[in-house]
Amino acid sequence: MTASTPRRRSSTAEAVAGSDLTGADLRDTDLSGADLSGTVLREAHPQNATSLVGMNVSGLNLDGAELSGRSLISVRFVGASLRGVNLSGAILIVADFTRADLTGANLSGADLTAARCPNGVQTTSGTC
Repeated sequence: MTASTPRRRSSTAEAVAGSDLTGADLRDTDLSGADLSGTVLREAHPQNATSLVGMNVSGLNLDGAELSGRSLISVRFVGASLRGVNLSGAILIVADFTRADLTGANLSGADLTAARCPNGVQTTSGTC
């Protein structure tokens, strides 16, 4: 997928690791289970996808992303930069934030049940 690729619906996760998705229109795209590690997402806005459950965004820069209220169950954010990201009210059950930078992130009302915090410890209290 590139910026010139037309918008499409996908019912299955595609391995797009390392791809350049600059400017790609991700609306109506099902990214559940997709491996986006190493992917370039400038102006692609993965938050516009229909499903993000189980995707791998390890190592990506998602600074300032708007992900409030989204279902992000089992998403791997390992080593990702999430500075100032809005995760308020998000469902982050079993999400993995190991080594992620959550500086200034809004996690108010987020469900962090069994999530792995930046220090690698799995939460039992629902907070990181």
